[in-house]
Amino acid sequence: MRDFLSVCKTIRVADKSREIPVIFLTIQGDTEHIVMGFDAGGTDYVRKPFKPELLARIRVQLELKRNRDELKRQKEELEEAIARIRRLEGIIPICSFCKKIRIKRTFGNNWKYI
Repeated sequence: MRDFLSVCKTIRVADKSREIPVIFLTIQGDTEHIVMGFDAGGTDYVRKPFKPELLARIRVQLELKRNRDELKRQKEELEEAIARIRRLEGIIPICSFCKKIRIKRTFGNNWKYI
């Protein structure tokens, strides 16, 4: 168990492997060892001898990883879009409340929906 803990901690420290799900297989079934595995960075555990549940747990962890990666990608896209909008607000007078653009006119309504 000690070797696993040090390997798991090493995986969690490295930037390239930090997000990789780690499922540990153990003969130990007591809560103390399981908690130690999670504290070291494990994402799930399976007791030996393992059955087909291992494959199911791997599928779940991979799906969770894909979802986290997709959320991270979408967050980055949104942050880039917000940055572009902020740059445009400095160039084009856009009302942040009603989303209208101020157009230059000498009389009447000076705002137009975009």
